[in-house]
Amino acid sequence: MHRSGLLGGSRLMAAWVSLGCLVAACGGGKDSTGPDGGGTGALAGEYLLIGAGGNTVPAVVNSPICGANEIDNGGLTLGTDGSYEMQFNWQDENGPNYSADHGRYRVQGNRVKFSSEAWGDEFEGQATGGLLELTWDFCNDNEGPDLRLTFTN
Repeated sequence: MHRSGLLGGSRLMAAWVSLGCLVAACGGGKDSTGPDGGGTGALAGEYLLIGAGGNTVPAVVNSPICGANEIDNGGLTLGTDGSYEMQFNWQDENGPNYSADHGRYRVQGNRVKFSSEAWGDEFEGQATGGLLELTWDFCNDNEGPDLRLTFTN
Protein backbone atom coordinates (compact mmCIF):
# COMPACT_ATOMS: atom_id res chain seq x y z
CA MET A 1 0.00 0.00 0.00
CA HIS A 2 2.79 2.40 0.73
CA ARG A 3 5.64 1.97 -1.71
CA SER A 4 5.69 4.74 -4.31
CA GLY A 5 6.96 5.03 -7.87
CA LEU A 6 10.43 6.27 -8.80
CA LEU A 7 11.33 9.66 -7.47
CA GLY A 8 13.13 12.06 -9.80
CA GLY A 9 15.29 14.96 -8.62
CA SER A 10 12.50 17.55 -8.75
CA ARG A 11 10.06 15.24 -6.95
CA LEU A 12 12.68 14.55 -4.28
CA MET A 13 13.14 18.28 -3.73
CA ALA A 14 9.36 18.78 -3.59
CA ALA A 15 9.10 15.99 -1.02
CA TRP A 16 11.72 17.64 1.22
CA VAL A 17 10.09 21.08 0.83
CA SER A 18 6.73 19.56 1.75
CA LEU A 19 8.21 17.89 4.82
CA GLY A 20 9.87 21.18 5.83
CA CYS A 21 6.58 23.05 5.46
CA LEU A 22 4.81 20.38 7.47
CA VAL A 23 7.34 20.62 10.29
CA ALA A 24 7.07 24.42 10.32
CA ALA A 25 3.25 24.37 10.31
CA CYS A 26 2.69 21.60 12.84
CA GLY A 27 4.55 22.66 15.93
CA GLY A 28 2.93 21.35 19.02
CA GLY A 29 1.60 22.20 22.39
CA LYS A 30 1.49 19.61 25.08
CA ASP A 31 -2.06 19.47 26.44
CA SER A 32 -4.75 18.41 24.02
CA THR A 33 -7.31 15.71 23.67
CA GLY A 34 -7.27 13.59 20.56
CA PRO A 35 -10.12 11.89 18.72
CA ASP A 36 -12.24 9.32 20.55
CA GLY A 37 -11.14 10.69 23.91
CA GLY A 38 -7.54 9.54 23.61
CA GLY A 39 -5.15 12.32 24.59
CA THR A 40 -2.23 13.41 22.46
CA GLY A 41 -0.54 15.20 25.36
CA ALA A 42 3.22 14.88 25.72
CA LEU A 43 3.63 12.92 22.45
CA ALA A 44 2.67 15.83 20.18
CA GLY A 45 5.70 17.18 18.34
CA GLU A 46 8.26 16.42 15.67
CA TYR A 47 10.18 13.15 15.48
CA LEU A 48 13.23 12.09 13.51
CA LEU A 49 13.54 8.58 12.02
CA ILE A 50 16.51 6.87 13.66
CA GLY A 51 15.85 3.17 13.03
CA ALA A 52 14.29 0.68 10.62
CA GLY A 53 13.94 -3.05 11.07
CA GLY A 54 15.75 -2.86 14.42
CA ASN A 55 18.87 -1.17 12.98
CA THR A 56 20.09 2.43 12.88
CA VAL A 57 19.29 4.25 9.61
CA PRO A 58 20.44 4.04 6.95
CA ALA A 59 19.43 0.40 7.23
CA VAL A 60 18.72 -2.32 4.69
CA VAL A 61 15.54 -4.25 5.42
CA ASN A 62 14.64 -7.44 3.57
CA SER A 63 11.20 -8.78 2.83
CA PRO A 64 10.06 -11.81 0.86
CA ILE A 65 7.33 -9.57 -0.63
CA CYS A 66 9.21 -6.40 -1.60
CA GLY A 67 12.87 -7.48 -1.49
CA ALA A 68 15.78 -5.46 -0.09
CA ASN A 69 15.18 -1.77 0.60
CA GLU A 70 17.50 0.74 2.22
CA ILE A 71 15.60 3.03 4.58
CA ASP A 72 17.57 6.28 4.69
CA ASN A 73 15.89 9.03 6.72
CA GLY A 74 12.55 10.62 7.49
CA GLY A 75 10.28 12.28 9.98
CA LEU A 76 6.97 12.07 11.80
CA THR A 77 4.88 14.96 13.11
CA LEU A 78 2.19 14.36 15.72
CA GLY A 79 -0.15 17.35 15.96
CA THR A 80 -1.86 18.47 19.15
CA ASP A 81 -5.17 18.05 17.28
CA GLY A 82 -4.64 14.28 16.87
CA SER A 83 -3.33 14.46 13.29
CA TYR A 84 -0.10 12.90 12.04
CA GLU A 85 2.13 13.19 8.97
CA MET A 86 4.94 10.77 8.20
CA GLN A 87 7.45 10.58 5.37
CA PHE A 88 10.65 8.62 4.89
CA ASN A 89 13.13 8.17 2.08
CA TRP A 90 14.26 4.77 0.85
CA GLN A 91 15.88 3.16 -2.13
CA ASP A 92 15.93 -0.18 -3.88
CA GLU A 93 17.45 -1.52 -7.09
CA ASN A 94 15.43 1.09 -9.02
CA GLY A 95 16.91 4.06 -7.15
CA PRO A 96 15.70 6.67 -4.63
CA ASN A 97 12.10 6.80 -3.50
CA TYR A 98 9.92 7.87 -0.59
CA SER A 99 6.80 6.79 1.27
CA ALA A 100 4.34 9.04 3.05
CA ASP A 101 1.26 8.72 5.21
CA HIS A 102 -1.14 11.00 7.08
CA GLY A 103 -4.19 10.62 9.26
CA ARG A 104 -5.27 10.61 12.89
CA TYR A 105 -3.71 9.18 16.03
CA ARG A 106 -4.69 8.70 19.63
CA VAL A 107 -2.72 7.83 22.72
CA GLN A 108 -3.74 5.30 25.38
CA GLY A 109 -1.05 4.96 28.02
CA ASN A 110 2.19 4.35 26.12
CA ARG A 111 0.34 2.84 23.11
CA VAL A 112 -0.38 4.93 20.03
CA LYS A 113 -3.07 3.95 17.51
CA PHE A 114 -2.81 5.42 14.02
CA SER A 115 -5.65 5.56 11.47
CA SER A 116 -4.34 6.32 8.00
CA GLU A 117 -6.43 8.67 5.88
CA ALA A 118 -3.99 8.14 2.99
CA TRP A 119 -4.21 4.34 2.86
CA GLY A 120 -7.38 3.46 4.79
CA ASP A 121 -5.70 1.14 7.28
CA GLU A 122 -4.60 1.20 10.90
CA PHE A 123 -1.33 0.50 12.69
CA GLU A 124 0.06 0.84 16.18
CA GLY A 125 3.08 2.13 17.98
CA GLN A 126 4.56 2.39 21.43
CA ALA A 127 6.23 5.35 23.14
CA THR A 128 9.01 4.58 25.62
CA GLY A 129 11.81 6.77 26.95
CA GLY A 130 11.72 9.45 24.23
CA LEU A 131 11.36 6.88 21.44
CA LEU A 132 8.29 6.13 19.35
CA GLU A 133 8.36 2.76 17.61
CA LEU A 134 5.68 1.79 15.11
CA THR A 135 5.07 -0.99 12.62
CA TRP A 136 3.82 0.06 9.18
CA ASP A 137 2.65 -1.81 6.05
CA PHE A 138 5.50 -0.94 3.68
CA CYS A 139 5.18 -3.80 1.17
CA ASN A 140 1.51 -3.31 0.28
CA ASP A 141 0.74 -6.99 0.57
CA ASN A 142 -2.48 -6.57 2.61
CA GLU A 143 -0.95 -8.82 5.25
CA GLY A 144 -0.65 -6.03 7.80
CA PRO A 145 2.26 -3.97 9.11
CA ASP A 146 5.68 -5.34 8.17
CA LEU A 147 8.25 -2.56 8.70
CA ARG A 148 9.34 -1.47 12.18
CA LEU A 149 10.29 2.21 12.30
CA THR A 150 11.84 3.98 15.31
CA PHE A 151 11.60 7.74 15.83
CA THR A 152 13.02 10.07 18.47
CA ASN A 153 11.93 13.59 19.40
